[in-house]
Amino acid sequence: MQYTLCRHIKTNGTRCKAPSLTDGFWCYFHHHLHQRHTTFRHTEATRSYRIPGQHIELTALEDRESVQVALSVVINAL
Repeated sequence: MQYTLCRHIKTNGTRCKAPSLTDGFWCYFHHHLHQRHTTFRHTEATRSYRIPGQHIELTALEDRESVQVALSVVINAL
């Protein structure tokens, strides 16, 4: 039986190997992750409100590599 795989690429460069939902591109976990994070993503209209150099964007903490990258971003910001 053929099925499509989730299109999410993790921080370490590997692809998620879970089967995607029938009506979407991502698996159950990444589908809900993308839905939850849409309210926090900035659009072109809201980018002008940010102060340059004082805003950081963190990725989802889903594996060891993403946690390490998020810690590095926070430490560099401090």
